[in-house]
Amino acid sequence: MTFLRAKLAKLALSLCCLALGWAHTAQAQEKASTRAQANSERQEEYQGVPDEVTFFRAVKVNNYKAIDELLKRGFDPNLQEAERGDSGLMLAIREDSYRVVKRLLEHPTIHLELKAKNGDTALMLAAYKGAVEIVKSLLARGAQVNRPGWTALHYAAFVGNNEVVQVLLDASAYIDAEAPNKNTPIMMAAYAGHVFTVKLLLDEGADATLKNDRGLTALDLAATSKHTDIVEGLTFQLKKRGLEVHPPKKYEFEPPPQPSSGKD
Repeated sequence: MTFLRAKLAKLALSLCCLALGWAHTAQAQEKASTRAQANSERQEEYQGVPDEVTFFRAVKVNNYKAIDELLKRGFDPNLQEAERGDSGLMLAIREDSYRVVKRLLEHPTIHLELKAKNGDTALMLAAYKGAVEIVKSLLARGAQVNRPGWTALHYAAFVGNNEVVQVLLDASAYIDAEAPNKNTPIMMAAYAGHVFTVKLLLDEGADATLKNDRGLTALDLAATSKHTDIVEGLTFQLKKRGLEVHPPKKYEFEPPPQPSSGKD
């Protein structure tokens, strides 16, 4: 009897495993069918559409296969769209289309220094988005970390992404770079209230005594936005270095361009 029970239990287990295998196979087939249908719908969507329209549509939805097909046919990966002047690479970064980013970065003719209408580059957008791996990839491929006006370091400081800030500094980003209004990265971090970013920049040698075109320092900008912890910390550090500290001034702050919203 015991032997028979063991045989029956083993048979039941085998049937259960078989049923699970069938279910798994059915699920896999259903997923494959869904993917095939989606690809077919995408292909229909792109039929009769100019390549440049297909390109930017595919970038937005991270359709790397459509991008691959276009590039195989010799499509220019550096085409810029009309609205903001984004290149495909810049748009892919903006839309978090990371598979497309990878494809475009691997293309031998990709141009990393193209500028949007507001002056943004791919590196600046990646810094603003906090996409540290893309920042590293761009730098590894020779993207320029320093440039006149707004820089990737301004953007990284403004959003308080210390990992990106450090990566840019390690790549020799100029720590006291001046924007068109002479705001420096530490000013951006101070106004935005990123105390640890302010500390990082200060520890790396940022000059907190510099003034923008309205005569305001990082301390003034921290006071403007009521970040008392940064005001107190900067005051302490400046006095510790034997520098004279004046009562902070306040004014209406002019923020940098906002890449993620598409504003100039």
